[in-house]
Amino acid sequence: MNIYGGIPDKITYVVKKAVQVHRGWHGVDIDLMSLAAPVRAIPAFPVDPSSKTALDTAMRWAREASHPSPHVETDNAPIAEVEIITIEARAEGGRAYKVRLRGVHDGSGGDSLYADMREDVVLDAMLVNGVKKGGTLKGPFVWGRLQSQLRLVRVGSTLHTAMVEAAKRMAKALVHPKYYIKGGIYLTRKGEAVLYLGKCDYDEFAYVYESKEQQRWGINGRIARKEVRDGHLWYGLRTWGADPKKKDAEHWVQSVGQLYKPETIWIFGMRRIKQARVNELIHAVDIDWDKLRSAAVGWALDPTHRYCSSSPEEQLMHASAMAHVRPAGEPCPVHPQYAALAAKADNPKDTGGSR
Repeated sequence: MNIYGGIPDKITYVVKKAVQVHRGWHGVDIDLMSLAAPVRAIPAFPVDPSSKTALDTAMRWAREASHPSPHVETDNAPIAEVEIITIEARAEGGRAYKVRLRGVHDGSGGDSLYADMREDVVLDAMLVNGVKKGGTLKGPFVWGRLQSQLRLVRVGSTLHTAMVEAAKRMAKALVHPKYYIKGGIYLTRKGEAVLYLGKCDYDEFAYVYESKEQQRWGINGRIARKEVRDGHLWYGLRTWGADPKKKDAEHWVQSVGQLYKPETIWIFGMRRIKQARVNELIHAVDIDWDKLRSAAVGWALDPTHRYCSSSPEEQLMHASAMAHVRPAGEPCPVHPQYAALAAKADNPKDTGGSR
């Protein structure tokens, strides 16, 4: 499993006042709810204290309940057990279990904190450790970050291992631009595979507007040519969630082959980044510039790709950068399919280069 995340050293709990919580699924398990007395718990919103945005969100959550938003910071220590209390329906059919964190308090030593646990983590814990009568799940559990969200995760699970590996990637130093290798396939801090095309030149055609209002409505646009010179170019390779480090050389040759076919080239996958957030070289390939440019032109001429543009002219513009990309300093004449666009860009008043 290849993810972007980590295991924070500290956790901040933003808490509300203690409440009485009924067991079961509210509104459905009426019989079950009548069998057990409600329990007291303190609703808590866990955040990574290093994220000011997350902390601000949690504080707003608490303030909306007319609460002064106290919070406590603690070590992200293993939680031996959690007690499932209920389940909440969320937007778009989502659900989250609500659990009491056994042994985790707000600092007063009283009631346990009460937080979310995702369905996949509940299922994992049930399958591995089982569940006691009354809804107690054995861990241990810690808080881990998946993308920007914190979630409880069982220590030793596949997800926990992936979070630990993601944290190691984040700790690695970035590769300095002077050490970039043309054709190198690098791993980013997010675990994504990217191809370094090198220091490149390219010409790009696009509409420019005199005002934001014109741009918003797509009126009175003028075709212009943007010349980019000596820029560090990167191309994102698709791995569909698989671990790039486990792929062999043949896989990467085939993956880069996406660039050479109109039906597979990712026309929006090229980025100009002076210093990319890459920290590991995993392979290197040769780049066939003629095939790359031909694939871009082929993509632009294929009407089945017109979902992202309203005219053949605009589709040509979308692919213009990749249709003219080349190593820095090398000549690359305007492709014949772009002759009309080039004429409009060079002489907008004489050739009707506007819309």
